[in-house]
Amino acid sequence: SSGRNVALKQNAVQSSTFTCDDLGGFLASNAVDGNTNGSVASHSCTNTDTRDPSPSWTVTFGHPQLVNRFVLYNRVGHERLKNFTLESLDYENTTVFSYQDSSVTALTVYTVTVPGRLRGSPVSLLQINATVLANEDSNPVLTLCEFEAYGG
Repeated sequence: SSGRNVALKQNAVQSSTFTCDDLGGFLASNAVDGNTNGSVASHSCTNTDTRDPSPSWTVTFGHPQLVNRFVLYNRVGHERLKNFTLESLDYENTTVFSYQDSSVTALTVYTVTVPGRLRGSPVSLLQINATVLANEDSNPVLTLCEFEAYGG
């Protein structure tokens, strides 16, 4: 059994929101709406503002959850989600698991598995941060088309 997606419909916020006249706002809640469609036209992706120097996206659980696997869906046609960090924190805001993506090319779907020894710590909050790369001449943009968190 793959468990239940405990991130679905939970409270999500991001450090900034990109808006476009044609497409509207790319809200943080779009990443936990249950729609994994990676097309920008689906109105189901998040997107931080291009002027945000350190973009982040956070989901908070109503009750602490045991999480053993995360699945992140990238936007199709854009390498927006890569070189990110994912941190899970407990109710005291102590990091219980941290993952640094080091993909050279962006993946369509990222699956991050929590090591067995770290699975016993209930998670209250998950944060994803875009990593600023030294060779980039512009701010990173954080885009998620869906974020899922599965418990055991």
